[in-house]
Amino acid sequence: MKPKPKCQPTETIEDTKVYLSRDDYQIHYINCEIFIEEDLKELDTLKFTQCTFEPFEQTLHITDCIFEQCTLSNCIIQDASLRRVHFNQCQMIGFSLDQMHLKAVLFEECKLDYFNFALCQLDGMTFKSITAKEGYFFQTTTKSWQIQKSSLKQLNLVETSLLDVDLSDSDIEGITVQPDDLKGVILNPYQAQDIIELFGIKIKA
Repeated sequence: MKPKPKCQPTETIEDTKVYLSRDDYQIHYINCEIFIEEDLKELDTLKFTQCTFEPFEQTLHITDCIFEQCTLSNCIIQDASLRRVHFNQCQMIGFSLDQMHLKAVLFEECKLDYFNFALCQLDGMTFKSITAKEGYFFQTTTKSWQIQKSSLKQLNLVETSLLDVDLSDSDIEGITVQPDDLKGVILNPYQAQDIIELFGIKIKA
């Protein structure tokens, strides 16, 4: 079992605009419009429910946080880390991570179309029942990575290993991947046939 976020809010803030600062801990934000201040470098032990984040691009360490039914579309996080973070039923179209370390991070029932994970380290990250059209992984290292019952149509992987990743119950129609990155991947028979054809190999009945 993956570690859960150590988030136990003692205060609730609802239905307002919020400008997050470095002093915010153990707060549950509900139905708020969230703005990330430029000098903010860390989110810690916070819970967000039905919140909309104004798109941002910055270095931001996120630890022990929960995001439920939030909108984080076109948000870009770089040169930082996500540790024990859960995203549940979030709208995350165009969500980007650049040179990030992810440890014990769960994306569950999220919409992640056009996501971009570049030069990241994934340690115990899980995609569970997500929808992600035209997602992109670039030179990302993986460890204990799981993908469960997800729709990953037209997924593009460049120098990102699928070793021991079970894709058999996910939709990977239109995947683009390099042969070396397929070593050790787990597929169902129909997926295997599609992958073989991707490299110009023909099967004779």
